[in-house]
Amino acid sequence: MEELELDIYAASTRATVKYRRRLVSTLLAEWSELPEPITHRKVKCLAAGLKAGGYRSASAVLYLFKADAERRGEVISPSLARLFSDVHRSCARGRGPAVAAAPLPLHRLSELRGGPAPWSENGPIGPQNAIVCGAWWMLRELELATARASLLEIRPGCPPVAVLTLPASKNDQEGVGTVRALACICLAGPPRRDCPCHAAWDQKLLLQRAFPSRHRGQVPDNTLPLFPTRSGEPAAKSAVVDMIRDAAHQLSVPAASPDGAFRISGHSLRPTGAQGLARLGVDVLTIQALGRWGSGTVAQYVRGASVSEEAARARANTLGQALAAAATSAPQTADPAQAARDAVRACFPALARKLREVLLADLSAPPACTPDSSSSASSSSSSSSSEDDFAPAPADHPAAEAPAPDFSRTVASRSSKKQLCHKVLVGPQESLDASRWVTMCGWRFGCGTSARHAVESDAFCQKCW
Repeated sequence: MEELELDIYAASTRATVKYRRRLVSTLLAEWSELPEPITHRKVKCLAAGLKAGGYRSASAVLYLFKADAERRGEVISPSLARLFSDVHRSCARGRGPAVAAAPLPLHRLSELRGGPAPWSENGPIGPQNAIVCGAWWMLRELELATARASLLEIRPGCPPVAVLTLPASKNDQEGVGTVRALACICLAGPPRRDCPCHAAWDQKLLLQRAFPSRHRGQVPDNTLPLFPTRSGEPAAKSAVVDMIRDAAHQLSVPAASPDGAFRISGHSLRPTGAQGLARLGVDVLTIQALGRWGSGTVAQYVRGASVSEEAARARANTLGQALAAAATSAPQTADPAQAARDAVRACFPALARKLREVLLADLSAPPACTPDSSSSASSSSSSSSSEDDFAPAPADHPAAEAPAPDFSRTVASRSSKKQLCHKVLVGPQESLDASRWVTMCGWRFGCGTSARHAVESDAFCQKCW
């Protein structure tokens, strides 16, 4: 039974719950009241003490007072529930937001002092690696202190990837743990000091040099911390917090905001990674998954960062690259006649030069209304193409006497209102399938269902002629 009740709260939360219950007893004792059973007067007395003391955690203390009464089997009546709502609103009025962890600038972590030596006497070795890894993986100070080297794996590749397995936390009641992978951000260039993959890699090499007896080959034992002290023991929580504050001092980040709403604490690396990734244009869902937030708490971290100037530039760069890639991969819209000529050149490379000469000579001739031939395009021979098909007319040919258009290679649609005469660029004479028959203006006349025939008309398509 004791173990059952003990595991209702996570190990990191039990001390907080203990202190809040003690606070309830202390405040009610000022009114000569006991915590049990719950009454309207006791709720008012407790809320009055919290309001007079200016406690920012008043809502959490009131919630615990109510939850403990429910666990004892006491009934919370509607009037008592209304009273809890009223006193909570009164305690929150004018109080301001709760003190939040202030972030470090993610893009300036490379300015931190490097080297394996710890920044304090009992601090972890490789402190810059610890700050970089803690920020990119968005770790709490306790998670950073208890991380083990055997749970970090470097997978080579292009780019290499660092995979960190995080043990169970207060949000993981089943103890499954989570795995988070981060790739190298150096873009095939020299290693960056703020790259999470290279920082993790450097830390593993540092541990191999500092504690060779605790490695079997390159594999560390299960008890070696990822960021240990000089003696190889896990760093204390307070030592990790001091390391984070020292990093803030090196980056000229104030320890607290002027209004006291933000301060550097053991949770500062979580908003460091969340706000830094938001400014780089990473979407909120990805940040929430990397930071292992199971609710909308991440919105409190990235609300301002996602609309900042840096985030706007990152989004603009991403959108510009996406638009450039789409424009490169999208088919280019060219002149239909030029596209048809390119198709003919691709099909008949040996005749492309002579075809160009014939087309230029034909286009330079003015249109005439006296046709000299009315042979049907649909009755043309289906023999294979040769150079004679595109050769200029001989000197004794009637077409050589006057620059009249050759209507043997014209077509019109019977469904057209104007019955325009189009000049055939590729047609049945070239022994192609009907889907590739095209006029000079780009009309694929072999794809429709309307009748096609050679015409003699004074209505010419301006694009073809």
